Amino acid sequence: MSKKQITDAEKKKENTKRILELNFKLLKKQLEKHKDIYMRLKDK
Repeated sequence: MSKKQITDAEKKKENTKRILELNFKLLKKQLEKHKDIYMRLKDK
């Protein structure tokens, strides 16, 4: 593998990691929201 290929692979890995982390944060936020709604509905 050339130096460029290795660098590209590293960049791709970093981007994938960043995307996964963002998705995870979004999911967590949505979960919190749903939990709030669920708790409110449950209390009624």
